[in-house]
Amino acid sequence: MKVCIVNFDHLKGINKDTAGGFGTKFSVGTSLFSKIIERMKWKIKIPIVISGYIASIFLEFGWTVCTNCGENYPQSDFYVIPITIVDFENELRIAKLAKEQYNAKIILWGPFLKVFYNKVKDFADAVIVGEPESSISEIARTKQIKEKILFSNPVENLDKLPFPNWNVFDISKYNYWTVIKAKPFLPILSSRGCPYPCKFYCPYPVSQGTALRLRSVKNVSDEIKYLVDRYNIRGLVFRDPIFTLRRERALNIAKEISKNKNSIEWGIETRIDSLDEYLINYMADAGLKSIECGIESFNDATLIKNFRNNNTTINEIEKVVSFCNKKKISLTLFYIIGLPNSSVKDVKETIRIAKSINSLGVQFTIFTPYPGTPFFKKTYGNRIPKNIKEFDSFTPVFSNINHDVLLKLKEYAFVSYYFRTKWLGKYFLRIFR
Repeated sequence: MKVCIVNFDHLKGINKDTAGGFGTKFSVGTSLFSKIIERMKWKIKIPIVISGYIASIFLEFGWTVCTNCGENYPQSDFYVIPITIVDFENELRIAKLAKEQYNAKIILWGPFLKVFYNKVKDFADAVIVGEPESSISEIARTKQIKEKILFSNPVENLDKLPFPNWNVFDISKYNYWTVIKAKPFLPILSSRGCPYPCKFYCPYPVSQGTALRLRSVKNVSDEIKYLVDRYNIRGLVFRDPIFTLRRERALNIAKEISKNKNSIEWGIETRIDSLDEYLINYMADAGLKSIECGIESFNDATLIKNFRNNNTTINEIEKVVSFCNKKKISLTLFYIIGLPNSSVKDVKETIRIAKSINSLGVQFTIFTPYPGTPFFKKTYGNRIPKNIKEFDSFTPVFSNINHDVLLKLKEYAFVSYYFRTKWLGKYFLRIFR
C-alpha cells in the first residue's frame, strides 16, 4: 500500500507548525520597510513535526511513503492531509482532487478539526479529531478505515512513538536562518501539553491538551543522535510550548547535547519566569542559540494579563535580555496586540515598552480567538465565523479597535521596532563582535 503525506511548505508567509498546528500567515504591511521584514521572515521554513511521526508509523507497517513536490501529487492509495486554519481551502481542494483523480482514501487531521470536523467530513474517508498517531497506527496496521470520524486519544507514553522519519521530505530547504544558521535543520518535540491557565485563549492546549507529557531524557538524546547520524543535522529547534518547565530535565537534555561529537546549534520556546542565568549559561555552553518567549501584553486590564499567570516585571525581562545578549543567544519576545478591551493607547504602550526592552527579535501578533479555546466557545458557540480563514494571527478578526487602525498599528510596531538606531546597532554589534 502507498500513502502520500501531503506537505505544503512552499507557501509564502505561511507556517503550518505554529500556533499549535493552526498555522500562521505572517504579514507586516504595505510599505517598503514592511516588505523587507516580510521577505526576511518568509525565508524561514519549518516542517510539521507530526508529519514526520506519521511517516514513521506507516513505514513501520510496511507501507510505501511519499510526499508531494509542489503541486505534483503522486498517485497513492491513501492521502494524509493536515488541515490548518490558514490554508484549509487549498488543503480541501487537494483532498477533492486526489479522490477524483486517483479514487484514493482521504485522511484529514489537525487541531482545527476539533471544531471543524462536521464541515469537512464530505471531503474525506476519515477525519481524525485529536492527536493523530493512535488512529494512524490503527489504519496503518489494518489498512482499513472503520469510521468516518475518528476521535483519537492522546499519546500517553511519548517514548513509545517511533522517531520522525524525514526521508521523503526535502530537508535541504528547512531552516530557521534568522536565529539558527547551521544546516541541515529540523524540529524536535520533547514534550506535549501545557498546564498554564492561558489555555483560555492559547491554541496549544487545543492540539496537545493541558496535561504535561514528557519524553525521557534518554529518548530525546537518542533521537538527536539518530538525526545527526541519519540526516547529518546541525541545527535543531525544540517545538515544546515550554521547554524549561522542568528545569532539571532541561539541564540534562543540554548535557546530552553537549556530549554529541558534532556541534549542534539549537533553539527553544519557553517563558521568562522559567529561566535563570545558570540555566541559560549551561544551555548556551551546549550550543543554545535561540530562545523565544511570550510576553503578550503590559496592560493590566487585558484578558491576557488575567489568564497568563505570569507576573514577570519589565526589570526581570530586561535582565534576561541582557544576559542572553552577553551569551550571544538570540532572544525573541512575542507580543499580542488588539486584545479584548484594549485601546489604541494600550497597543502603543506595549510597542513603546517592547522597544525599551530591545530584544534582538520581536513578534507582534494580533489577538486571535482560536477554535477549540474557551474564548472562542464563549464568543462564537458552535458557529464557524464566515471570516475563519482570516484567523491567521496577523489579521484583525476580533477587536474593539477599528480593523484598518489595528493593521496600521501592527505595521508601525514592526517597522518602528526594526528600523531604529538602537536595534540596528545591537544587530550589527552581534554580527561583527
